Amino acid sequence: MKKLSFILAMVLGTGMVMAQKTTDLYQGGSGNYANITQTASISNLDINTINAVQAGSSNSLYTAQKGWDNNIDLKQTGSSNEAAMTQETGDLFLFTGKNTANVVQGGGSSNYAKLTQSEEAGNGSDGFLLPEYDRSKNYAKATQSGDANTYVLNQGSQVKIPNNESYLVQSGNGNYATIDQKGIKNFSDIKQYANNNNSILNQTGSDFLHTGTYDTSYSNQEGNNNGLTITQTGEVDNQLAESIQNGTGNETRINQVANTVQNVKSWQYNHDSIIIKQVDTITQL
Repeated sequence: MKKLSFILAMVLGTGMVMAQKTTDLYQGGSGNYANITQTASISNLDINTINAVQAGSSNSLYTAQKGWDNNIDLKQTGSSNEAAMTQETGDLFLFTGKNTANVVQGGGSSNYAKLTQSEEAGNGSDGFLLPEYDRSKNYAKATQSGDANTYVLNQGSQVKIPNNESYLVQSGNGNYATIDQKGIKNFSDIKQYANNNNSILNQTGSDFLHTGTYDTSYSNQEGNNNGLTITQTGEVDNQLAESIQNGTGNETRINQVANTVQNVKSWQYNHDSIIIKQVDTITQL
């Protein structure tokens, strides 16, 4: 309540206008197409929201959001659906920009989802405070059920140093995920259930003041012949990678490059393999 009152006071004091853009979309059946663009002024603390449901197969959704607070909630049911989403935010004075996405694809197979969350380029610190204290936040949660699904996530950049948070659940065979996070605090939670799944995670701790970054990863694969690759890179970086593989014929590769704290915790149970490399930034891999 105090935070909301403060924001309203700042808005009134600076003459800002808090605009809202909302799209609610439902498409039923197969072969549907949707393209949604929401462009707002970050300097006015504008809020963008998309709520979309596509029920059927071979549907496509493309979205682009630019504003201070971007939100998308997507549900696709069926097979061979595609979603490509971008969110761009930025900080303004004491207000932290936010990108939030919740993606669900289920009830079929061969679905594809790609999400890019970033901060507005070319604004320096995006406010009168240093980025260390005035950074954007990216949050992504995705669930895919069925076989042969693909998920691609890109969060942050080495210049804008946001906080990145990602949660992924894939249930089925032959699913693939690649996640790339760049920021001062990177967090990833990956869960894959069934066989022949593969996930790749890259976390880069970026902090131009060298005060310390955090890369944290939790991964759980239940099934056989699954693959997991985790790479965590930074300078003054605190790194933690925890992985569990419960099945047969699973493979894990964990690479950590940093000058400070590196921790790996891994559990495997039957005819599995793991390769771990922990080095400093001078040695490199």
